[in-house]
Amino acid sequence: MDALLNAVLERTRAQPQGVALIEPGSGWHRWRGHPQRLITHGELGRRIAAASARLCQLGLGEGDAVLYAVRPGVDAMVVLSALFRAGPTVIGLDAGIGDALLAGRLKPFSPHWVVAESIVFAAGAPGLLRTWLRRRGVSVPDIALPGARFVRVGPSWLPGVQPSIDGE
Repeated sequence: MDALLNAVLERTRAQPQGVALIEPGSGWHRWRGHPQRLITHGELGRRIAAASARLCQLGLGEGDAVLYAVRPGVDAMVVLSALFRAGPTVIGLDAGIGDALLAGRLKPFSPHWVVAESIVFAAGAPGLLRTWLRRRGVSVPDIALPGARFVRVGPSWLPGVQPSIDGE
Protein backbone atom coordinates (compact mmCIF):
# COMPACT_ATOMS: atom_id res chain seq x y z
CA MET A 1 0.00 0.00 0.00
CA ASP A 2 2.95 2.31 0.64
CA ALA A 3 3.98 2.13 -3.02
CA LEU A 4 0.49 3.14 -4.20
CA LEU A 5 0.25 6.02 -1.73
CA ASN A 6 3.76 7.20 -2.60
CA ALA A 7 2.89 7.14 -6.31
CA VAL A 8 -0.27 9.20 -5.69
CA LEU A 9 1.62 11.73 -3.55
CA GLU A 10 4.47 11.96 -6.07
CA ARG A 11 1.97 12.70 -8.85
CA THR A 12 0.40 15.46 -6.71
CA ARG A 13 3.82 17.15 -6.56
CA ALA A 14 4.94 16.48 -10.14
CA GLN A 15 1.70 17.47 -11.92
CA PRO A 16 -0.32 19.68 -9.56
CA GLN A 17 -2.50 21.09 -12.37
CA GLY A 18 -3.32 17.72 -13.94
CA VAL A 19 -6.72 16.14 -13.39
CA ALA A 20 -6.57 13.43 -10.73
CA LEU A 21 -10.22 12.54 -10.17
CA ILE A 22 -13.56 13.23 -11.81
CA GLU A 23 -16.58 13.09 -9.53
CA PRO A 24 -20.13 13.16 -10.87
CA GLY A 25 -21.90 16.36 -9.91
CA SER A 26 -24.86 16.29 -7.59
CA GLY A 27 -27.20 18.71 -5.89
CA TRP A 28 -26.05 22.30 -6.25
CA HIS A 29 -23.28 21.50 -8.75
CA ARG A 30 -25.66 19.69 -11.10
CA TRP A 31 -28.32 22.41 -10.79
CA ARG A 32 -25.75 25.06 -11.72
CA GLY A 33 -24.94 23.16 -14.92
CA HIS A 34 -21.80 21.42 -13.70
CA PRO A 35 -22.42 17.72 -14.32
CA GLN A 36 -19.07 16.74 -12.80
CA ARG A 37 -16.34 18.04 -10.55
CA LEU A 38 -12.67 17.86 -11.55
CA ILE A 39 -10.11 17.42 -8.78
CA THR A 40 -6.53 18.32 -9.68
CA HIS A 41 -3.53 16.41 -8.39
CA GLY A 42 -2.55 19.50 -6.39
CA GLU A 43 -5.95 19.75 -4.72
CA LEU A 44 -5.93 16.02 -4.01
CA GLY A 45 -2.49 16.30 -2.42
CA ARG A 46 -3.53 19.27 -0.27
CA ARG A 47 -6.68 17.49 0.89
CA ILE A 48 -4.79 14.28 1.74
CA ALA A 49 -2.17 16.26 3.70
CA ALA A 50 -4.85 18.23 5.58
CA ALA A 51 -6.89 15.12 6.41
CA SER A 52 -3.77 13.24 7.54
CA ALA A 53 -2.71 16.15 9.74
CA ARG A 54 -6.21 16.34 11.23
CA LEU A 55 -6.24 12.62 12.03
CA CYS A 56 -2.83 12.86 13.68
CA GLN A 57 -3.96 15.99 15.59
CA LEU A 58 -6.89 13.97 16.93
CA GLY A 59 -4.44 11.30 18.13
CA LEU A 60 -4.77 8.61 15.45
CA GLY A 61 -1.55 6.82 14.64
CA GLU A 62 0.30 3.62 13.89
CA GLY A 63 -0.98 0.63 15.79
CA ASP A 64 -4.56 1.93 16.00
CA ALA A 65 -7.45 0.13 14.32
CA VAL A 66 -10.07 2.16 12.44
CA LEU A 67 -13.54 1.19 11.28
CA TYR A 68 -13.93 2.99 7.92
CA ALA A 69 -17.30 3.65 6.24
CA VAL A 70 -17.17 6.20 3.42
CA ARG A 71 -18.95 5.75 0.09
CA PRO A 72 -16.81 5.72 -3.07
CA GLY A 73 -15.85 9.15 -4.36
CA VAL A 74 -13.35 11.93 -3.81
CA ASP A 75 -13.87 11.99 -0.03
CA ALA A 76 -13.27 8.25 0.14
CA MET A 77 -10.00 8.56 -1.82
CA VAL A 78 -8.80 11.46 0.34
CA VAL A 79 -9.69 9.88 3.67
CA LEU A 80 -8.40 6.41 2.83
CA SER A 81 -5.10 7.91 1.60
CA ALA A 82 -4.87 10.01 4.79
CA LEU A 83 -5.52 6.92 6.90
CA PHE A 84 -2.81 4.93 5.11
CA ARG A 85 -0.45 7.86 5.61
CA ALA A 86 -1.20 7.94 9.37
CA GLY A 87 -0.56 4.19 9.67
CA PRO A 88 -3.51 2.49 11.41
CA THR A 89 -5.12 -0.80 10.44
CA VAL A 90 -8.20 0.04 8.34
CA ILE A 91 -11.30 -2.16 8.59
CA GLY A 92 -13.75 -1.49 5.76
CA LEU A 93 -17.46 -1.42 6.53
CA ASP A 94 -20.25 -1.99 4.05
CA ALA A 95 -23.23 -0.17 5.52
CA GLY A 96 -25.66 -3.06 4.97
CA ILE A 97 -23.67 -5.92 6.53
CA GLY A 98 -25.65 -6.07 9.75
CA ASP A 99 -24.60 -6.33 13.37
CA ALA A 100 -23.55 -10.02 13.40
CA LEU A 101 -21.15 -9.76 10.45
CA LEU A 102 -19.78 -6.47 11.77
CA ALA A 103 -19.04 -8.09 15.14
CA GLY A 104 -17.16 -10.91 13.43
CA ARG A 105 -15.14 -8.49 11.32
CA LEU A 106 -14.19 -6.36 14.33
CA LYS A 107 -13.37 -9.16 16.81
CA PRO A 108 -9.68 -9.61 15.89
CA PHE A 109 -8.97 -5.85 15.86
CA SER A 110 -10.95 -4.05 18.60
CA PRO A 111 -11.00 -0.68 16.79
CA HIS A 112 -10.95 2.44 18.93
CA TRP A 113 -11.69 4.75 16.01
CA VAL A 114 -14.62 5.10 13.61
CA VAL A 115 -14.24 7.23 10.49
CA ALA A 116 -17.54 7.44 8.64
CA GLU A 117 -19.95 9.68 6.79
CA SER A 118 -22.65 11.59 8.63
CA ILE A 119 -25.41 9.41 7.20
CA VAL A 120 -23.68 6.21 8.37
CA PHE A 121 -23.45 7.58 11.91
CA ALA A 122 -27.09 8.64 11.88
CA ALA A 123 -28.38 5.44 10.27
CA GLY A 124 -26.31 3.18 12.52
CA ALA A 125 -27.18 4.87 15.80
CA PRO A 126 -30.25 3.71 17.70
CA GLY A 127 -33.10 6.08 16.91
CA LEU A 128 -35.80 6.99 14.43
CA LEU A 129 -33.73 6.77 11.24
CA ARG A 130 -32.32 3.33 12.10
CA THR A 131 -35.80 2.06 13.06
CA TRP A 132 -37.29 3.43 9.82
CA LEU A 133 -34.53 1.81 7.72
CA ARG A 134 -34.83 -1.57 9.45
CA ARG A 135 -38.59 -1.59 8.91
CA ARG A 136 -37.83 -1.28 5.21
CA GLY A 137 -35.38 -4.17 5.26
CA VAL A 138 -32.15 -2.15 5.40
CA SER A 139 -29.93 -3.52 8.15
CA VAL A 140 -27.45 -0.80 9.06
CA PRO A 141 -25.02 -1.90 11.78
CA ASP A 142 -24.63 0.04 15.00
CA ILE A 143 -21.20 1.65 14.74
CA ALA A 144 -21.37 3.28 18.17
CA LEU A 145 -18.50 1.16 19.48
CA PRO A 146 -17.93 1.51 23.23
CA GLY A 147 -14.92 3.71 23.95
CA ALA A 148 -14.32 4.55 20.27
CA ARG A 149 -13.44 8.00 18.98
CA PHE A 150 -15.53 9.17 16.07
CA VAL A 151 -14.50 11.27 13.07
CA ARG A 152 -17.11 12.49 10.60
CA VAL A 153 -16.53 12.77 6.86
CA GLY A 154 -18.79 15.09 4.90
CA PRO A 155 -21.56 17.52 5.79
CA SER A 156 -22.67 18.25 9.33
CA TRP A 157 -26.39 18.54 8.67
CA LEU A 158 -27.12 15.50 10.85
CA PRO A 159 -26.82 15.78 14.63
CA GLY A 160 -24.39 13.93 16.85
CA VAL A 161 -21.54 13.19 14.45
CA GLN A 162 -18.65 15.43 15.53
CA PRO A 163 -15.73 16.08 15.09
CA SER A 164 -15.10 16.48 11.39
CA ILE A 165 -12.03 15.40 9.50
CA ASP A 166 -12.12 18.91 8.00
CA GLY A 167 -11.80 20.49 11.45
CA GLU A 168 -15.32 21.95 11.44
